[in-house]
Amino acid sequence: MIAAHTTANCAEQAGSAIATNCLNDILNAPSQAVSVTTLQTALLDLQRLPHPKRAAGGFAVALVAVLERGIGASL
Repeated sequence: MIAAHTTANCAEQAGSAIATNCLNDILNAPSQAVSVTTLQTALLDLQRLPHPKRAAGGFAVALVAVLERGIGASL
């Protein structure tokens, strides 16, 4: 079954993309201050999407996947 491309699904995908970009920027940031600003901007971007809760879900999934891999855990 093919998932419908609803605005909620698109928001979730956008949240995942925002997380991926955010993590890449944080890992390449020259300082903690830049990392904090990067994360703050990403979180504010999630609120601007049509379905912010779904966007936050996509963000969380991407973030948790990277954290699990980084610490070698699986929940």
